Amino acid sequence: MTMKRVMLLCFAAAFAFFSCEDIQTNDPAFQGNINGEFFRANDSRATMNNDGSWSIQGISATEIMTFRIPPGPIGPYELGGLSSSSATYEDGNGNIYATNPLGSGVLEITARCLSCETLSGTFYFTAINASLDTIRVERGLMFDISFGDGLGGAGNAGSLVADVDGTPFNAVTVSAGNTGNSILVTAATVSGDAIVVRTPVDVVPGNYPIPQSSGFAASYSDGTTTELADSGTIVIIEHNVSERRLRGTFAFTTSEHGVSSGQFNIVYL
Repeated sequence: MTMKRVMLLCFAAAFAFFSCEDIQTNDPAFQGNINGEFFRANDSRATMNNDGSWSIQGISATEIMTFRIPPGPIGPYELGGLSSSSATYEDGNGNIYATNPLGSGVLEITARCLSCETLSGTFYFTAINASLDTIRVERGLMFDISFGDGLGGAGNAGSLVADVDGTPFNAVTVSAGNTGNSILVTAATVSGDAIVVRTPVDVVPGNYPIPQSSGFAASYSDGTTTELADSGTIVIIEHNVSERRLRGTFAFTTSEHGVSSGQFNIVYL
């Protein structure tokens, strides 16, 4: 083989190598390992609330991971204990694991672009369900998560109102999505309190006691502790599948709180 041919082959190989080096994937991502099992969200979203705090959520067909952090700069946010930053994980059976108050971890916001309305970061945490077990989330990554429609509370999916222990629950953000198996409605206040209502994706109008009815669930979080409904009812008034509109009422009790006079009227993604 001539020297000229050798040089040409080397040049071609080098060109191919550097061309591959320049190929980048810029798709949004929300993923991590949960007890060694890979988790990747097929829907992710972030909301900048009116008080400057953030709610960040990744949803797969059966699982939900949610972070809540206070207003602040790019950098690490400690999870667990009495921190105002928290993470929760809900498995496919509706079991919720929380970092606060007994877990721990860190969510680090590495980039936040207000002009392009995206944020990125890394995370790891230990979350606990007192009646079940502990999970460990490692090698977590969120990349280019959009918060465009949620900025300042705009672009909500609809409305959700309720009373918690006789006090009005004033939601500033309402999101709703089809996770594949369920329709998930999540509402949060400025202080980080949250109500979550879950129904089957093919739900029809009717009265559904919880937690006895399969696929139906509700929970209330005071910003540090999330409690599942141990009794209550979800009433579906309307489900327009073509318009993706869901309307209903709810009331339930948890181990420490009572949620009453609940109503929602949403359009889900």
